[in-house]
Amino acid sequence: MLLVAMMPMFITSCQNDKEKEPSNDSTSDSTEDLIIGEWECIELSYTSEYEGEEDSDSEDLSGEDFIWEFDEDGELTIYYDGDREGKFDYSVKENKLYTEYIEEIIDEVEYFTIKKLTEKKLVLLFEYEDEREDYYMFQEYSFERI
Repeated sequence: MLLVAMMPMFITSCQNDKEKEPSNDSTSDSTEDLIIGEWECIELSYTSEYEGEEDSDSEDLSGEDFIWEFDEDGELTIYYDGDREGKFDYSVKENKLYTEYIEEIIDEVEYFTIKKLTEKKLVLLFEYEDEREDYYMFQEYSFERI
């Protein structure tokens, strides 16, 4: 299942959470500043469809040590079980998180939709469609700040 989680590059509620929705302003400092730090992926939900057959599942990743670390210089490092799995350049524009793998020669830039971003929670959506292969995938990553 973790392999599915890494493909694109690859919820607990707290009363004191202050909801800050990503701004539609492409120069929004609040969203860029708010995402900086270490986030533990606690749940991955996905739906995929291949040749008309749909598959859906979710996995509790609490305690799996699946960490996304966003730094102030626009670099995202992903760790799993203490090992570094990848390093990316990232940028935030409107409600999109753009990532580009910087350790391999890959010309593709992926993006995630920021569904929710607060001081303590981050929810990212990833969608992929390949019409030639009749394949569609939707993933939702839920994070808690650590």
